[in-house]
Amino acid sequence: MKALLITLVIGLATSPLALAEKPNWAGEGKPSKEAVEQHAEEMMQKHCDKKDKECLKKREKEQKQAAKEKGKKEEKMAMKEQKMQDKEARKQALKEKKQALKDQREKLEMEEEKIEKELKELEEDDE
Repeated sequence: MKALLITLVIGLATSPLALAEKPNWAGEGKPSKEAVEQHAEEMMQKHCDKKDKECLKKREKEQKQAAKEKGKKEEKMAMKEQKMQDKEARKQALKEKKQALKDQREKLEMEEEKIEKELKELEEDDE
């Protein structure tokens, strides 16, 4: 009789854990952040009664906070992308300027050679 009573008590203590609803990813290793958030949202919806104003306020507050964080994250990513684009544009402009200066230098060197050649010819004519 004692063994039956002990078995019954242990069974009642452990059965809710065994029968508890588990997420889809249970037993498959570490879940992604999105999977954990989705599971938490599903559990919140099951436990919240639509008439329960306090629970609804809590859910709305959490949703607003999540939206705010998402907005900040998107803004940060947009700023990072803008910086990258500005950097690339500046890099391209500097490359173009460098090439233009290189071309100008070559042109001036050619003119210098031409002038030197003319000077030599004039000096040879004088002799």
